[in-house]
Amino acid sequence: MTKDYLSTRQCPVQGAEAELKAKLAALALAFEEAWLEAEGTHPLQVLWRRQDGLACIELLNFGDAVERLHKESPSWLAGQVHAIKTGDAGQSTGAVFEILALNLFSRQFCRVTPAPEGMPGFDGTLVLRDESRVFVSIKNHGQSRPEQDFLKESAAFDAEFKAQLAAQGFNDAEINVLAHAPMNAAAFGTLKTDIGNCLKDLKAGKMGGELDRPFTIQIKGMAPQYPSLSAFGVSSCCRVMAPIAPNEQANFNDAIRKGCENLYKHTKNETGDFCRMIILRLSNTASIAKCHVWADWYFREYPEEPVDIILLYQCAVTTNAGTDTSVLTHYVSVVTGSRFQSWQKKEDGSTRRLPTMSVLVGVISGDQPKLLLTSNGSTGVDISNYYMYQRADVYLRAEPDTVAKLSNPAAGILIHAIFEKDGVQMMPPLSPKFGRDKILGSRLTTSS
Repeated sequence: MTKDYLSTRQCPVQGAEAELKAKLAALALAFEEAWLEAEGTHPLQVLWRRQDGLACIELLNFGDAVERLHKESPSWLAGQVHAIKTGDAGQSTGAVFEILALNLFSRQFCRVTPAPEGMPGFDGTLVLRDESRVFVSIKNHGQSRPEQDFLKESAAFDAEFKAQLAAQGFNDAEINVLAHAPMNAAAFGTLKTDIGNCLKDLKAGKMGGELDRPFTIQIKGMAPQYPSLSAFGVSSCCRVMAPIAPNEQANFNDAIRKGCENLYKHTKNETGDFCRMIILRLSNTASIAKCHVWADWYFREYPEEPVDIILLYQCAVTTNAGTDTSVLTHYVSVVTGSRFQSWQKKEDGSTRRLPTMSVLVGVISGDQPKLLLTSNGSTGVDISNYYMYQRADVYLRAEPDTVAKLSNPAAGILIHAIFEKDGVQMMPPLSPKFGRDKILGSRLTTSS
């Protein structure tokens, strides 16, 4: 009898319970239950220990891919599992996405055959109903070095912001920093120096934002948005936004170029009806629309490149604050080159189409909404092409004999609860037992 790995988890997915249980059982079989449940720091082990609904969704999506590919190519999957468990962070993340990416294509419209071992840059073949083929190369185009540096510096600034709140006796404050140019270490140094003075201005009744800096600072209290703040916890929210580095397009183009070279190298002797596709997973903050423009430019600039399709992929949890509902959205944008049209035209005059894509949990969308920074109902500033750091810890007051609502309403934001009565804290804060950042289906993530 298969062990039940679902009953102890919060599962927001409606479906046949036996099928959902089978997805988790497939993970336990492939990765070994003892390894998954060990007190290790591997992202998959940490994710397996979590019991919240979003972690369950992520495990179900990954389990569905593992289950299907184990049936189709057990030896290939075993190699991927080994890479995930023993490889470095980059290798592990890449192997996870290769499994997820190949599972995107509906088996009703194609057969999926992973590439043999020893073929870096060529990850699988989609065989269509008419036996034509699509050779696939999967690339994990994650965070660039400039973005990693930005997030690291932003986290350090956030720590300084929290320290200043405590030092100056603030119970709550929200800071928004909007840079007018890419932020470097010197700009962050200036920002750290300014924050103490800005908080003093806030105490004096000023709103901030009047400094002559390459960024705008706005600081305000959080009470209007969260009227039930607890007096026994320092609530804070920190957002830092800066335009992306100018070399991001060069990095993107380089990823495409390398993908083209490797894919062509391993398929140059193929004959018959086939085309070549590169799948690029974009980082969490990347603009799909911007990357689509870059990919289209690449095809126009290099029309003879031996690749026909660039598929851009990004996955995110989108939240509707008005209805307090969330949906897992798989953003997909397909860019085709001039060679693709000739492959589409079949000898009988009909049109050949790419396989349909499907997912176990979530929706597939070709339209990524703009990321807008709004204030007090204003139209907002489009920050789609910005790096963004967002972290918030909100401590709400909870009354005795009530149910405390702990949540993660948006990326990086955690809602905690503190039970208090007659001005006395009754117990330590209650906090959500899940990761702060969840970009489900695109990579296995945990918070630090």
